[in-house]
Amino acid sequence: MSTAARARPPGLGLGPAFGLGLVLSVASSLLHAAEVVTAPQSASRVVLLRANPDDPLSRQANTLLKAELQGIGFEVTEVDLDMDLKGEAAGGELRRRIEGAATHTQSVATFAIRSVAGGTTVELWLEDHLTGKLVIRRVEVTRGQGAAADVALKAVELLRGSLLEVTVQGRAGSAPGPSTPLDIKRFVAAAAANGREYFIEGVGISAGVAALRDVGLSAASYAPIVRISWGRATGSALRLTALGLGSSPALHAAEGTAQVHQTILFADALRVLRPGARLQPFLGAGVGIHRVRSAGRGVSPLFPDGDDTTTAVAAGAAMGIAARLGNRLALVLDMALLTSLPHTRIKIALREVARTGGLTVLMGASLFGVF
Repeated sequence: MSTAARARPPGLGLGPAFGLGLVLSVASSLLHAAEVVTAPQSASRVVLLRANPDDPLSRQANTLLKAELQGIGFEVTEVDLDMDLKGEAAGGELRRRIEGAATHTQSVATFAIRSVAGGTTVELWLEDHLTGKLVIRRVEVTRGQGAAADVALKAVELLRGSLLEVTVQGRAGSAPGPSTPLDIKRFVAAAAANGREYFIEGVGISAGVAALRDVGLSAASYAPIVRISWGRATGSALRLTALGLGSSPALHAAEGTAQVHQTILFADALRVLRPGARLQPFLGAGVGIHRVRSAGRGVSPLFPDGDDTTTAVAAGAAMGIAARLGNRLALVLDMALLTSLPHTRIKIALREVARTGGLTVLMGASLFGVF
């Protein structure tokens, strides 16, 4: 009574029935849950001392450094100095300003960036208030596009390396005291344990739930989703997705009904962005298999029951964001747009009631772990 056959895609759009409001509501709730789980009650503060407004390199580097620190989870306070940081004579005064910032702002660290030696060298000043160290690092720069970003990343790594002393003390038997903020411990642990800059590095597995919406069907289906992945230290990864055993949208006609069951196996290549950050977006593309089975039930013996199945090749693109819950766990929200060939035509009593395969939207939320 219900059959599946090859056909061209119908001229259907997403339409209001797509349920965009529901999807956005669920995604917003999940993102809020990720913030609640991952964000400390009170983020540790890092102070940036800014001066030399006429120096575009240090000004841009400070802006990028602020963005990186906030992405990691720090609260950032900027303090404008009424002094010029250029020249060797400014070093002593800068040191006094850095030491005073810890008392007035209750910060865990203070940064200052200043250009020296005719603008070809930048000094990174870091006062680590947890370990009691003042670190000064000179960085040779080549003026041009990307120079400020390099300085900002080196400043983050300088802070990371300084706080690693907390881990070293713990290994030696003097673990960080109770006054060490929890988010600092997590930051140090994420930096020290295996050096994972990306949430997907190593062999990973994830499990969660997904909403599958084909524009040719009147309703979405919901199913468990399982993934395994292998990621490299460069942020690239391969991922295999399996989805099935979920709800089955029903199609109705006077002659009977048809239940639509969908199964997807999909392999894609991913690229993760923002190394070392707590929130890491990613992009991907891949191919797979989209299996559609229609199970028909007639209302009378005149319309007998019938099942049919088609298997199509699917291709598509994916995007998402991972909220890191430490060094080995992450909450992942993602969306994929898939198209399948050949398309599937679903009939009830020889009358077409739906087609699938033109465009399928997959949205998922899963807990990811790596080992």
